[in-house]
Amino acid sequence: MSSVVPRRQHTVTQAVLRHFTDPATNELEVFNLTTESFRQRPTRSVGFVWDFVEHDPVAAEGVWGVVEDDLPLLYSALDDGTLPHDPAAIQVAIDLLALHDVRSLTRKQIHEVVIQRSETELLDWVMEQREYLSERFFERRGFYPAGDELFAEQAQIEVQIAREQFINPEFFQERLMSNFEEARRMLSNFSVEVLVAGDVEFMISDDPAVRIKHGYRGLGPLTGVAWDKTNALVMPVSPKFAISMAPAARMHDPDDAMAAFINRVQLSYAHDRVFYNPNSGLRSFAERAPTARRNRPPGLGPSLIELA
Repeated sequence: MSSVVPRRQHTVTQAVLRHFTDPATNELEVFNLTTESFRQRPTRSVGFVWDFVEHDPVAAEGVWGVVEDDLPLLYSALDDGTLPHDPAAIQVAIDLLALHDVRSLTRKQIHEVVIQRSETELLDWVMEQREYLSERFFERRGFYPAGDELFAEQAQIEVQIAREQFINPEFFQERLMSNFEEARRMLSNFSVEVLVAGDVEFMISDDPAVRIKHGYRGLGPLTGVAWDKTNALVMPVSPKFAISMAPAARMHDPDDAMAAFINRVQLSYAHDRVFYNPNSGLRSFAERAPTARRNRPPGLGPSLIELA
């Protein structure tokens, strides 16, 4: 493997995205849910984040690459209908879902939320350390602080120092690797379920692996769907197939209503883009999502939209 890693790092595996392309052009259609626009693009131009892993991205790419190299086994088992009961293919499915649960826009947002919460909690604690703040302020300004405003000024400086020391790209990379192993371990407790599209094809979003809790409209960990609350972790892997870790191993019959529901989940959970085969007819489905997304109740994380 090359030691040179591009700054454009795919959070949605290109080998998965290629299954959504038009074979005649090798491009898929991208619908931007923010600008409500669409265009056709090659897979190398979509589904990436600049410098997603800043510290030692070569090591991270090495971990992801091991999973992605095994994807032909997964797709072969999907095509011949053996995935739910093929141990080797099941492991690839587990690894692929774990990869996209962790190497995701949601995980980056969680990291930022944790930092912010930690910073707020730390600031509250530091503000109580008046003697320490007084001495640190004197070292910097040559006189002692009088009043909460000057104590708060020094407290902000102390929190920023702590942030620079402990919340850094190395910390994020280490947590990402740890989270990946945790996700693999949690998913090993489930069976694999294969969802099959009928006339309605699947689309895939820029954040495609979605944790679902039955009977709950919130989606993913930002709305409280922790591992112990998760009934299924679902991800489309081609226009025909989606995989899910669920309580029982099963390969469903083709189902348009189920495919439409999974697409609604993808449109709900997307950061701002969804991808689909240009010949699928899904553009009109995607065009209904922006208004529904804007009408959702405010909250930290995404919730399931209703499409008029």
